[in-house]
Amino acid sequence: MKCKELMVGDFCRSGHGLPMQITNVGDDYAYATFKGNEGEPWEFDDKDEQPQPIEITYDLLEANGWKALVKKYGTTTCDFGRIYESNGNYLKWDRFGLKLYIWFDYRTNNCELLAEVVMPVKYVHQIQQVLRLAGMTELANNFKI
Repeated sequence: MKCKELMVGDFCRSGHGLPMQITNVGDDYAYATFKGNEGEPWEFDDKDEQPQPIEITYDLLEANGWKALVKKYGTTTCDFGRIYESNGNYLKWDRFGLKLYIWFDYRTNNCELLAEVVMPVKYVHQIQQVLRLAGMTELANNFKI
């Protein structure tokens, strides 16, 4: 992936698989730190040392507060993905379509949906960017890897 696809706070991996958090982004470079090496940044570039994306998994989502929404119909169990709720806002990741659904100010009492965003996401940095777009910057920047 290209460096300019990242934002400050996004997580990616080095070519060796080490998870890192971006601290600075330019047109064709990015700097990142990793746990235990916060003082000396790692440099990515678009030619020799490209950042690698981290694929989203259910384990990552659950580590970040998403809860499973599972319904049973008789003996059949249907997995509807993982749901996260924060102040009336809901997030759902659909593993089949690799999309993140965000429902803003969803009111279950009167079935009112004030706004919805559907974004294609497959990687952690993408979900972080969507969370920032939704005004959940703290959750995005403190994503647990």
